[in-house]
Amino acid sequence: MFDKDFVFYGKHANYAQFLCKDKRVESETRANVFETLVDLMLVAPLFGVIYGRYVPENDKSVEGKASVQLAQISSRRTKLTECYRLVMLANYNGDYTNASKIDQAFRHDLDRDIENPNMKIFESYMRGGIEYLYEKFKDVDSKGADKKYYTCGIIDDLVISLYDEDEEEELF
Repeated sequence: MFDKDFVFYGKHANYAQFLCKDKRVESETRANVFETLVDLMLVAPLFGVIYGRYVPENDKSVEGKASVQLAQISSRRTKLTECYRLVMLANYNGDYTNASKIDQAFRHDLDRDIENPNMKIFESYMRGGIEYLYEKFKDVDSKGADKKYYTCGIIDDLVISLYDEDEEEELF
């Protein structure tokens, strides 16, 4: 698990690039919320689960490709694995018992000789989270000098919404 390069395709690649910093591209055209694509990979699936955003397939109607090299993934493998386990435990897309969620989170990834089918679930929530974050930050580049203030406001709103007592949902 997390032992090869990862590639975002289509609109999700474009959204991911918009959300992340890139020294080669003018920062005014990006939200620059995340330092790297790996940082986005750590956060997006959690937003996907929390907000019920599950996108099972890459949308390749738009051209785009963004790669994350194995070296970057390897440096964050422990955190990515923790994130994967949280997503599997909180997964409510399907008819899963608590026992099967535990199996998904802790047992199915042990056999490295077979492809882990649960990675498709993880990646689906990641795509959903990327869409959610893009929707929240898509207007950041148009804010000019207030860009940092606007970005901080969005992040505050996201954090507050996670703790809003009126919107409490049980994830399990």
